Amino acid sequence: MKKPEVLIRYPCKTCEGIGVVESPAWREFYEKKMHEKSEEEQLNFWSSWGYSLRDLPPEEVECATCWGKGVIEKWISIGELAEHISEFLK
Repeated sequence: MKKPEVLIRYPCKTCEGIGVVESPAWREFYEKKMHEKSEEEQLNFWSSWGYSLRDLPPEEVECATCWGKGVIEKWISIGELAEHISEFLK
């Protein structure tokens, strides 16, 4: 017989509960300070990601950890829940 479980929900740590994260392409763009470089250098950068200056990717993309929901849902046993509660109350 399967033990009873409860569904817990908690904010996603990856996106901090908002459901989106910065696009990897844009993160690299800013890390390399491409916004300070010439248009030709920016074009080369975006071309390496498969984009043109007229067709740039969105700056934010759906979080892959929570699938854009902003929360993680997990089924746990009642015993595990009791452990989490006692740890929280310490």
